[in-house]
Amino acid sequence: MSGSRYTTTIAIAAWLGAAAPLPGWAEPVALVEVARAQLTPMVMEILLTGTVTARDHASLSSRVSGLVSAVHVSAGDRVDKGALLLSLDPTLEKLGLVEAKADSAEARAILDEARRRWQEARKLGPRKGISESEIRATEAAVKIARAKLERLYAAERYKKELVARHDVYAPFPGMVARRLAEEGEWVNTGTPVLELVGTKNLRLDLQVPQEHYPYIDTDTQVSVRLDAMPSRSIDGRISAKVALSDTSSRTFLLRVQLADGEQGITPGMSAQARLRILATERVLTIPRDAILRDAYGASRVWALADVDGAPVATQRTVRVGRSFEGNTELRSGLEPGVRVVIRGNETLREGQPVRVIKVR
Repeated sequence: MSGSRYTTTIAIAAWLGAAAPLPGWAEPVALVEVARAQLTPMVMEILLTGTVTARDHASLSSRVSGLVSAVHVSAGDRVDKGALLLSLDPTLEKLGLVEAKADSAEARAILDEARRRWQEARKLGPRKGISESEIRATEAAVKIARAKLERLYAAERYKKELVARHDVYAPFPGMVARRLAEEGEWVNTGTPVLELVGTKNLRLDLQVPQEHYPYIDTDTQVSVRLDAMPSRSIDGRISAKVALSDTSSRTFLLRVQLADGEQGITPGMSAQARLRILATERVLTIPRDAILRDAYGASRVWALADVDGAPVATQRTVRVGRSFEGNTELRSGLEPGVRVVIRGNETLREGQPVRVIKVR
């Protein structure tokens, strides 16, 4: 036998001896890290897609009919609450207001004169031969004049309100989404002339699968990323959980309030929300690294069993559930407290002795 063939034969024999002990030899001890199967509260993270909406969204209309004399804004303009947006021609109503003010002034003068005559009659009556019935007549004249003045004051306020109703103001701060009327057009009472969308109190509307409904409340943590600005994370707060479920999709509406003052966010944007849900139920879990899958897709773990006081590896088939925070839910196959191998489990064999070097 040549020297090279002899050397190769020795090397192969040495490798075989390291991989599998000869009959009668002791099984090599594997060094492993382990963790215990334990009952822990379920923590889930779900990723949902939704749309940014505004709490305030209105189609604005005129409270009176009239001819549009001016439109003070265009689509895309941002306006403050109380800003003048559109005006109708108030010429006729202003003339009516002038007339009403003149009528009020005349009635006020008549009332002043009636009061003067009544006071004079009361003062001079006994000396000038003014009868009691005449004094009462002057008093009645005062009451009639006062009533007429109050009626004309009401008419004046009515005309003033009519003039004011020819202007359309912003009921909340926002952005003009659509301009629906132009100068020279005639609009009727209640006809939409502008569409205004609020720029404050923005929220993200999400459709959440019904199985998560019992576990979501106002304390659920939410982080939001806009598709238009994926590198930016925004904190959100759950403001409403609508119990009415969509029967076709089996989802319910969840509203996440976005912080005011965030720049670049407008209604209609799409966004993704990550919800961290802490369930009240406790489930049996093990670290994800303990799970091995065979060629048929079955999940298996290496558990430790004591044989003559020494730990050995034994394979167990398990049924897994949801995964969260590096752990996996076990639905069958293990009991609480069982130690499973999380490091060094790739080359273990059934019944192989192990030495635990670390417990997680």
